[in-house]
Amino acid sequence: MNLKADSEKGLNLLLIDDHQIYLDGLNISLSLMDTVASVFQATCLEEAQVILTSMTPDMILLDLHFPQVDGFHIMSVLDECCPSAPIIILSGSNEPEDIRLALSRGAKGFLSKSASGLEIRDAITKVAAGESLQPVLSLAVDNPKPDDLLSRVRISIARQYRITQRQAEVLVLLSEGLSNKHICRRLDLTEATVKFHLKALFLALDVHNRTECVSVARRLNVLL
Repeated sequence: MNLKADSEKGLNLLLIDDHQIYLDGLNISLSLMDTVASVFQATCLEEAQVILTSMTPDMILLDLHFPQVDGFHIMSVLDECCPSAPIIILSGSNEPEDIRLALSRGAKGFLSKSASGLEIRDAITKVAAGESLQPVLSLAVDNPKPDDLLSRVRISIARQYRITQRQAEVLVLLSEGLSNKHICRRLDLTEATVKFHLKALFLALDVHNRTECVSVARRLNVLL
């Protein structure tokens, strides 16, 4: 982490991601940019807030998924404390709903973590120049893949609780009483990914177990 920012020499970037190895690799890639002066790293909201007491970022690269807090909540906090800093979402999620929600909340772009260093550097250059990456992402947002499982969910209500389409699919299969292993097979996901989506559902609906999750989802009319 750089201890002092120098905006006269280039951009001061703030990277927020809970995977330190990914942060370190991204930092190395960004060090190749002549237009970048300082790169600050935070693995959680609290670390970011400490950093922001001594510097003002010119741009923020933010992940969406953290163990204890929703990335969209972090976006709202950052918008209050440094509204002039554009945010690029850099996430492992490629869910159309995540993309749509991030852009609707002011993100200047949404990149997959599988993006190359060159693609990320190019995105930073474009956003720093005042350009938006939204037109590039519009196809992914406007053309989500159809899935019969989603016909059993009130998407508009699910969105109110920040439940993504993939999480909604998991919720439907959960309501059928399927185990994690069977959900993995139906959705072609790893067990770790299914557990991640279940944890996100529990947080979104403020519940503690699978039965309660389905019950509350039905009471809130998320499930048809």
